[in-house]
Amino acid sequence: MATASSNTPRRQPVRAAGTRLLVAMLVSAVCGVRSSSDSEPLTVDKVLNEMNITGKGCVVYMAQNGKHTSYGAASRGTQKDMLIRSVDLLFKNYNDREKEDVLIFHTGDFNAMDISDVAKGRPEVYFKLLEEGGEWWSLPANIPEASKAKWELFKRNVRKPFFSEGYRHMIMWYSVRIWKYLERAGYKWVMRMDDDSYLHSEVKYNIFKHMQQQRFLYGFRQIACETSTAPGFMEMVLQHVKNNQIEPTFLYDHCSPRTAAGCHTKGATAALTKKCETRKVGLRGKGEKGWSHLGYYNNFFVTYIPFWRTQEVQGLLRHIEASKGMYVKRWNDLIIQTIAVQTFMPKKHVHWFNDFTYEHASVNNKGTLVYGGLAPGKGTGRNATAAKAFRSRYGRMKVKVFNNKVREGASKVLWYE
Repeated sequence: MATASSNTPRRQPVRAAGTRLLVAMLVSAVCGVRSSSDSEPLTVDKVLNEMNITGKGCVVYMAQNGKHTSYGAASRGTQKDMLIRSVDLLFKNYNDREKEDVLIFHTGDFNAMDISDVAKGRPEVYFKLLEEGGEWWSLPANIPEASKAKWELFKRNVRKPFFSEGYRHMIMWYSVRIWKYLERAGYKWVMRMDDDSYLHSEVKYNIFKHMQQQRFLYGFRQIACETSTAPGFMEMVLQHVKNNQIEPTFLYDHCSPRTAAGCHTKGATAALTKKCETRKVGLRGKGEKGWSHLGYYNNFFVTYIPFWRTQEVQGLLRHIEASKGMYVKRWNDLIIQTIAVQTFMPKKHVHWFNDFTYEHASVNNKGTLVYGGLAPGKGTGRNATAAKAFRSRYGRMKVKVFNNKVREGASKVLWYE
């Protein structure tokens, strides 16, 4: 079992005795660093061609021990309580059988007893420390002092949700830094869970093998509408698209009109968020122009790590990182992952899971459901008891992002098609 001070990837490059060529080959294979004899860049096309290679997967969490600094209701218990429940359900409904590594990242607020309480002797669970100010959890240079001051306001006034510095580090982690970390550790696949993500029904197959066999590169369970953090984001992305003469795979399907001119964030207000509850999936309302603001609700996602290390995706991520928008404007990992997928990934490689019951709900301090919800699975994947309990507690199943005529998972109306 890894300890709370374990802050390096579990799977380290092997420095076996031998020639320089052997060492270079090992570094290239395990760390993603290319030797001088391997000058061919990693591209999306190359990733698609190599997907038949079996690769190790892992489940990841980013956890806090206490009360979440940006979300959370006391009625749901501490973050540790929620994490224990999430991990228990993950093992009950999936990992007791599949035995995948479960990496729980944290910033030092779990002691040995806490780790034992969560892991419960399960050897697949590893706690990984991301050190403050280190490679994986640090503030970029030249962040305006005015922005930092706003983050501090949140600590003193919950009515002003400016979100903390740590929350913005989390955005950077799931947008940019995690791919390099997991590549170094030797993983090919990753599935994300949050400490308040609950798998309520059995998944009867290995998720990573299913993705590989079906040639899916990205999978999600729910969708969400993001408007408050989006202003200026699409315009910044399109600048990169134009400068590099990129032809997006299906990004424009979510813009009105379906061209670069239709991909803008004008009018991204609270009123538009409300309209997300009633308008047709993936489109603005009649007569409205611009980006739909719908994205993959990525508290649960499954993806093929090499895709995120390709030169095309890395170029976009570097452009977004250089803008400092993740910190200054809170452009979040939900919209960043969504746009990267829709810009570079053929849509046939995107998968909407709908055969298991999954819950992720953001609840305010009054116990009111404000974001997310519970998505019942189809067929044997439906947990009616969990669905009934959720509805009884919050009065509804989810915050809607589509109208009642569109059923989640219906083959002809998947919003990304």
